[in-house]
Amino acid sequence: MSGCWLVICFNEWRSGFQPGLPTEASELLEEVGERIPKPGGPKVESAEWRRGLGAFEPLEEFAVDHDWTTDAEGVAAYYVSVSSMGSLPANRRASLRQQLVEMIPHVRHTLPLAARVYRSQRR
Repeated sequence: MSGCWLVICFNEWRSGFQPGLPTEASELLEEVGERIPKPGGPKVESAEWRRGLGAFEPLEEFAVDHDWTTDAEGVAAYYVSVSSMGSLPANRRASLRQQLVEMIPHVRHTLPLAARVYRSQRR
């Protein structure tokens, strides 16, 4: 199986959504965040995910900057789709999404991101 490639990508925020969230939406997300597991970002930053890749050559890493543009519905959907929100019951996520849609301005929103790309070939 030599010659097989592995590619892993993570999006990291370069800055927050523009325009930013209204205070009430930020406070709601903070309140919910206190009752759910921590998000996966620390696992990515710690490189814990790299364990178990011994069958591959050392990883090559590069980044690709890009922007994601969406509307209020997309911003709300983004926040309720992060991994830690998955611990909430589906009806609670739907309710939270609707609350956010009502709080977030109905304008164009942009999130500057950096796609961290890791690739390697099987030994």
